[in-house]
Amino acid sequence: MQCEPCRTGHSEMCENLGNNLDRPGGFAQYYTVLPRQIARDVIYRIPNGISYDRASLGEPLSSVYACQENINVGFGDIIVIIGAGPIGCFHAKLAKLRGAKKVIMIEINDNRLKTAKQFGVDHTINSLNEDPIDAVRKLTNGKGADKVISANPSTQAQAQAIFMAKRTGIVVFFGGVAKGALTELNTNYIHYNGLWIYGHYGSNSMQVQKSFELAISDEFEAEKFITHILPLSEINKGIALTKSGEAIKVVLHPNDQ
Repeated sequence: MQCEPCRTGHSEMCENLGNNLDRPGGFAQYYTVLPRQIARDVIYRIPNGISYDRASLGEPLSSVYACQENINVGFGDIIVIIGAGPIGCFHAKLAKLRGAKKVIMIEINDNRLKTAKQFGVDHTINSLNEDPIDAVRKLTNGKGADKVISANPSTQAQAQAIFMAKRTGIVVFFGGVAKGALTELNTNYIHYNGLWIYGHYGSNSMQVQKSFELAISDEFEAEKFITHILPLSEINKGIALTKSGEAIKVVLHPNDQ
């Protein structure tokens, strides 16, 4: 909270984070919490009666929470989410909690599309079977969506996303793509339709706290997202379940056998 990004409300861009890559992280039996992390007020007490499993969703939810707060997802909005992975499902649930009128989910995996329905998704589109741009236009009476969130690692999805938004709509590039990959964008279309392009990453300290409080609340229904609980020794199985679309969120217990 001493650098310019922090002082202007963007602690997610803090210049004094240090290098955390040299220390064991989430996929380890133990994790060292440093004094500077405690000083940054990023440690939250889990209330009595709240499981560690539910509380663990506070961190992955935080960036989703920040994104929707920053673009002001709200009552009456039509939201398109491209990617029905864990993050896409978080986006769907949160958009509905924030009052979105219609949530449209686009994905290439039918299992994930089916699963996404339980989180408030109103319409699903398999982009392997139909043109997602045409499908979104039909579902929005030709206008396009208020906000389009590309929550996946595809440059093609980013390029298509701008054509799904209404005039003066917002397009969010939420998922990072492979390093070195470039997305070709029709900037004339962006220009003449007054689109806002927003690259989202991270969350500030207040948004982290709010997302943690939401994750452990009854409204969020965290248990629906946690489809598999495995010991840390089975991490490869957890990754495979996620890749296949069978799992939404896999929780690993570090000290279970």
